[in-house]
Amino acid sequence: MNSFPLINLLQNARDGNTFALSVVDYEHHEIHAGSHYYVEGTANLTDTEQFTAKFVAPSGKQAHLVWDIYATGQVEVLLYEDAVGGMAGGSTHTPINSNRNSTKAANLIFVSGPTTSTGVGTQLHNWVAGSTAKANIRADPGSANRSNEIILKEGSTHMGIIVSNVDNNYVTFRMSWYEHTPKTGLKVAD
Repeated sequence: MNSFPLINLLQNARDGNTFALSVVDYEHHEIHAGSHYYVEGTANLTDTEQFTAKFVAPSGKQAHLVWDIYATGQVEVLLYEDAVGGMAGGSTHTPINSNRNSTKAANLIFVSGPTTSTGVGTQLHNWVAGSTAKANIRADPGSANRSNEIILKEGSTHMGIIVSNVDNNYVTFRMSWYEHTPKTGLKVAD
């Protein structure tokens, strides 16, 4: 055994056949650790109808969020931070742990269908995808996603709104995130 811990680490992290380094990205690590969650759903929206979702980021944990939204027609996707007022009603969803062997539960709270907030707060995202139908031409499907994580502000209420710009617009969404506790102490860089 080598007396240099880094060399031991690298030797143990390589594939036995190809000798390539075998590593996983951090999000994949969080799945194995049982700290990665998701919610998903569908809605059939009419023209100008909104699908609303309220999610409350936990305090003391950082939620690293990505999403995918698909629609059969044009949609506008909005995300606000520090939303206040209103947001009554709706259905609370239990997030699903991506590691089906883990008993950990998400700290982020997700509610679909609340009334819109009276104070939307800071706009973080505004995206229009797809097209509306024109004379004798059907609407083109749309999709909006965020593949680069956004770290939600701890303890903050966020409001997501999907606005349909066509009738009979089938929308499918998936929001996934992992939660981790920030480390304290010495930092390499800020």
